[in-house]
Amino acid sequence: MIAEAEHDGTAIPLGLAQLVTPIEPEDRIAWLERTGSAATVAYAEDPLFPLPANREQGDIIERLIGDSGVVVEGPPGTGKTHTIANLVSALLAKGQRVLVTSEKSQALRVLRDKLPDEMKELCVSITDIGRGGSTELNKSVAEIATRKASFNHRASAEVVDGLNDKRNQALSRKAAITEEIRALRERETFKHPFVAQGYSGTAAEIVRDVVACGQRYEWLPAPLQSAAPSLDLPQFRQLLALASQSNPVRARRAHQTFPVIEGRLPQWPDLQRACEAAATIPAPLNPAAAELLQVLDGASPATLAEIGDRCKRLQFAVAAVRELDPAYQGVADGILSGSAAHLWSKTAKIPELLHVAAQADQHVGVRVVETEVDGRRAAVVFHELAVAMENGQEWRGRFRKSDQQKAVEELGPVPTVDGQPATSTENVRYVAEHLRALDCVRSAAAILADLGVSLTTKGSRALQVNNLHRTVSEVQTVNACVAEVRALVERLVAVGQGAPPIRGLAQAQAVAAAADAVADTDRAEQAQTYMRQLSVDIAGAFAGAVSPESQALIEAIDAADVDGISHALTGLEIARRERDEEIQLNTL
Repeated sequence: MIAEAEHDGTAIPLGLAQLVTPIEPEDRIAWLERTGSAATVAYAEDPLFPLPANREQGDIIERLIGDSGVVVEGPPGTGKTHTIANLVSALLAKGQRVLVTSEKSQALRVLRDKLPDEMKELCVSITDIGRGGSTELNKSVAEIATRKASFNHRASAEVVDGLNDKRNQALSRKAAITEEIRALRERETFKHPFVAQGYSGTAAEIVRDVVACGQRYEWLPAPLQSAAPSLDLPQFRQLLALASQSNPVRARRAHQTFPVIEGRLPQWPDLQRACEAAATIPAPLNPAAAELLQVLDGASPATLAEIGDRCKRLQFAVAAVRELDPAYQGVADGILSGSAAHLWSKTAKIPELLHVAAQADQHVGVRVVETEVDGRRAAVVFHELAVAMENGQEWRGRFRKSDQQKAVEELGPVPTVDGQPATSTENVRYVAEHLRALDCVRSAAAILADLGVSLTTKGSRALQVNNLHRTVSEVQTVNACVAEVRALVERLVAVGQGAPPIRGLAQAQAVAAAADAVADTDRAEQAQTYMRQLSVDIAGAFAGAVSPESQALIEAIDAADVDGISHALTGLEIARRERDEEIQLNTL
């Protein structure tokens, strides 16, 4: 190591460098990433712990985001081995390789026993040879070889997808139960607004008040006896008129009071503007949009503006995917739901295939290559012959043929380039590049076929490469939409834990449809807060004197319903007049 480090330009390992010079954590992370290590932030994202875990164990793996190593120490029995087993399992689930060392071989055996049964036999354990270490090593290697020989990629992928679905269902069920518990607790403590005497507060308080006041309002009128008539003729006529229009509903007016509230309300133009501002939040177009607005309840104006912009970008991204072939729309649904994630990850190779195919097609140019052979083997065989001829070999007649030439002739008739047999170095290279371009198109078509997307492999070479170029653009359109969805969900999760899930294009479009509502939410919420406070003030003015008309006014103000407020005020004036008439009727 010393001799190697003495050469200028030699990349020094981090472990050696930090022995002789202090290196800050962020510099250590950057050092590792420059040498090809995976970003440490990927380790801490949603770790899969097979054993019970507490918050402290989660903190350990999260610390890897900001440093190249973590020291965990504690006395025996505090769960260090348990923690290591969880971390080993989580890192293996992320596709990492893990090396565990210990001063004592017994510690490694204890750790191995902690691991799930499916992983124990896959651990290559090199411990004390004299105490069974050789047997353990042989057993581990044999088990790994057996697993590899019997490995079925498709079956394993199906198992992984099934387990992911079960886990997602469990998480969804947990969230639903938590919400049910929250709703139940909220109903227990919810205070009902004042409706009538003895009817306000929590449900338990209302029940106690009703029971306590059950007999308070029982009464009987006393007999009225007088020698002289109680009423003169005009009074009697008034009594008849009032009695003819009275009814049980109007009779209750006599026991109602209607405080003057005009001074408590703002000027009518100001009240109209406040109601219009509060009504700028549209009724939710769909449950997803309503859920999004609920998540953003109480968010800052800057956050609302950011979410609104993201929703608009998502609208354009979804619209772009909607313009593609329906197969891509199905693929987008599969990616967002997680059912096609693995198959879609393979499309990352398609841009590279396009690059190779385009270079090959450009090399051949307008030359016409005619051949009866194609496929991967033909492309490889002609490439090897082209390399050999470029290095000095020649096309032979009957004798002293090279192995590469023999391999080409075994494929079938010799291809032609512009009508000439491909026996020169230049023409052989043209054929090789022609076949390589076609092979790249077929490779991309095979990747897309698993996703249900068709890529034609017919027509001229240039046409096939052009179709592949269009396919790459369509793949990028889907990727852009998925990226917008994930960026929006990530931001919503940061705002509140109740972010709506997006499992398909329809859900993405539903959430994105709330963009305009999000943009108006801040102004509308301020107006609604003002109207709710005004409603509380008016309810306080009617405390102890609630009537249907006053309750209608309170509800209309709370709902920022300007027409309802106008009707309720008119109703209050009518109710006051009816109260005065019923009081006069009782007096007469």
